[in-house]
Amino acid sequence: MNEKRVKSLLKSLDINDWKSELSDEMFVVFLRKYVDKDFNNIYHLLLKQKLSNEQIYLVNSIVKLLIEKEIPVLCMNNKNQLPSDLAKEKSVFIENMLKEQINIEYQMQMSENDYNY
Repeated sequence: MNEKRVKSLLKSLDINDWKSELSDEMFVVFLRKYVDKDFNNIYHLLLKQKLSNEQIYLVNSIVKLLIEKEIPVLCMNNKNQLPSDLAKEKSVFIENMLKEQINIEYQMQMSENDYNY
């Protein structure tokens, strides 16, 4: 069920649809852990698509929403790519936003690891 929701969102890229779906906390919890068979998370899936200039603008807004909902960016797919690697060819702005969030998440993980020792 949730995978169908993901596929539908990826097809439409309608910001209002994303806002509506992300208002469902159970769906947000699902997205926090979701990876496909190739270990792509929602950010990878957004950026793997062919995107027009208008769609790049929408993806930028969607990425902001996902980050606000604390959906992790830090994830490598089976090709050892971070989402920011896929953003390189699409948008420098999205790439930088993702790199910044990856750095934040990495620092948080390192702090947690230090705390656990």
